[in-house]
Amino acid sequence: MDPMVDNSWIHEKRPSGRSGWQSKMMKTKVFMTVAVILAGTILAVSLNGLGSNATLYQSEGVVVDFGGYKTSWTDVDYKETDDPVELLVKASEKHGYTYTMGEDGKLESVYDGSATYSNDPTHSWGLWYVEKRAHPSPGRKDTA
Repeated sequence: MDPMVDNSWIHEKRPSGRSGWQSKMMKTKVFMTVAVILAGTILAVSLNGLGSNATLYQSEGVVVDFGGYKTSWTDVDYKETDDPVELLVKASEKHGYTYTMGEDGKLESVYDGSATYSNDPTHSWGLWYVEKRAHPSPGRKDTA
């Protein structure tokens, strides 16, 4: 004798929608999700005031770039001087560099205490600076 399985319940009509407890659970999940997102947004906005804007506190100075990621920074107040050669003099005094200027007034080489960096066919020294202004604008380039 074949055991018969009663699957008649599959075809029974069921009430549409969720039962009472399922509906309450779904509403609770939606409410909790919205509450967590709202709390995260409020927290993010309130903590944003604790950060600082890097461009607000930009210092003025000179970078001597020797290439190969070797650089040195010297703080300089541009109100005192903004002449590129004078800026190089200040950087050299602070870091102990020596430099050679050509007869034409162009920088030819810089010695940093361990190596001399000279002009060659693929590398050349240039003196320039970017002036800090209230509104973004192209930098001023001076060569000596």
